[in-house]
Amino acid sequence: MKTTLKSNIKSHTKLIFSVLSIVLALFALSINNDHSSNYHFAEVINFNNNSSRFVQGDSGDLMWAKYDDNDGSESWFMGGSFTRIGWDWGNCVNIAAGNNGVLYTVNSKGELFWLQHQGRNGEVNWRNNGTGKKIGWGWEKYSNLVAGDDGVIFAITPDGDLHWFKHLGKNGESSWANNGEPRKIGWGWEKYSSIVAGDNGELFAVTDKGELFWFKYLGNNGERSWANNGQPQQIGWNWDKYTKVIAGENGVLYAISKKGELFWFKYEGSNGETKWANNGTAKKIGWNWEKFRLVTSGNNGELYAVPF
Repeated sequence: MKTTLKSNIKSHTKLIFSVLSIVLALFALSINNDHSSNYHFAEVINFNNNSSRFVQGDSGDLMWAKYDDNDGSESWFMGGSFTRIGWDWGNCVNIAAGNNGVLYTVNSKGELFWLQHQGRNGEVNWRNNGTGKKIGWGWEKYSNLVAGDDGVIFAITPDGDLHWFKHLGKNGESSWANNGEPRKIGWGWEKYSSIVAGDNGELFAVTDKGELFWFKYLGNNGERSWANNGQPQQIGWNWDKYTKVIAGENGVLYAISKKGELFWFKYEGSNGETKWANNGTAKKIGWNWEKFRLVTSGNNGELYAVPF
């Protein structure tokens, strides 16, 4: 009798899990068939209970994770679980995070889109139901773009010209300072293999030799106004070992090694001094990040990534 009862319980449990799996699969399929947006967003979150910050999604997925600490320790929101918050991002050739969940993306046609992720804890919550707002075109002429504070975008041409833009649309309107005309605020930036933007006009740039330089743009409307008259301030060496550098808030830099290790740094200088938390010692906070093609960082430790 006991054996029969146990057998019935096991059978019913398996049946319940099978039904739940079918329901979830049908739910995900119904959402995946909605192609009304320029970029598509999943209602199904991709959690892995075994430290999934080290597991990427499929090619074209947009993944979200949140680093929860400010001292380089291995402290991640939800144990480091990556959440899949979008898909069909394979056509995205550049992505830059601004303030408050704003993402600027450029597709292979050079079209610039504005989106705003509102899920501060990785929820699938987007302004305009996730519809990308086209706010520009012709951006294929830029080899790189990075987003600063309050709608500022720095864009670099292949010839090394540095252009300044400021997007004024708070809900994805195509509204720009200077009617969207680029303001040339620098040149010679082709020498840098990686350029990222921090807070308050800070720019960090890495040369092929691994030299890390600090700049601070002081202009408000595209003027050529820089700290130290625009002279680069060297604040680091040997950064050529990193394939990607990503800027967070308050001087935080994330760097990905060729092995896929994710390192945390915090620059504490205010005018280009060589001043770092932990005396500049890298803190390893993750690995397997070589699997991501694009990575950018928003507010409060949020990281957005698109796999290869």
